[in-house]
Amino acid sequence: MFLGGAQIDSRGNTNLTCIGDYQRPKIKLPGGAATSFLTPLVKKLILWTTHHSKRVFVDRLDFLTGLGYEEGKDKEVTIITDKAVFMVEKGYLVLKSVHKDVSVKDVVENMSFAPIVGKYGVTTTPTSEDMVLIRKLDPDGIRFSEFEG
Repeated sequence: MFLGGAQIDSRGNTNLTCIGDYQRPKIKLPGGAATSFLTPLVKKLILWTTHHSKRVFVDRLDFLTGLGYEEGKDKEVTIITDKAVFMVEKGYLVLKSVHKDVSVKDVVENMSFAPIVGKYGVTTTPTSEDMVLIRKLDPDGIRFSEFEG
């Protein structure tokens, strides 16, 4: 399952509902559709954000829309941002790689909590074969719409 997230916590839980108090939100988000139903069922959850920031990576979600890590469940949770790639391991966000020309300091300073930083690499650049597949799956370039504005 692929999801974006207005807020993501250290366990890979997501908020797609509102920012602020649910009864009087500062911002009403589009909602999670079937997120709350599906995230407990999937074996692999991939979250993404093109805005790696303290507003996205929060200590505590304003509203829990989708479950990330669940104790005792066989679910892989990956988070991909415009700066880095993380995995949730045993309930903790672990840095796996940073993108080219991005520092670990920049990644960590733009989060409201500290991820586990151990051994990590540099995110691999897609191969020409990868790009052919991506263009075939998204011939109209919809993937770029999140970078506008």
